[in-house]
Amino acid sequence: MTDAFGVVALVALTPLIAIQLMGVVYKLKTGKRASMERAQIADDCDAIVDLEEVE
Repeated sequence: MTDAFGVVALVALTPLIAIQLMGVVYKLKTGKRASMERAQIADDCDAIVDLEEVE
């Protein structure tokens, strides 16, 4: 049992690794969503907007 320090360290770090992986997945998903929103805005840039006041 004197050589089990690696296993103990792995068990201790597993929650930290899991939380970091969830952060990476979140960044990837939000980055994809933001790029899709930018693409939609770019598609709407060709619209003609009339700003005249109507009385």
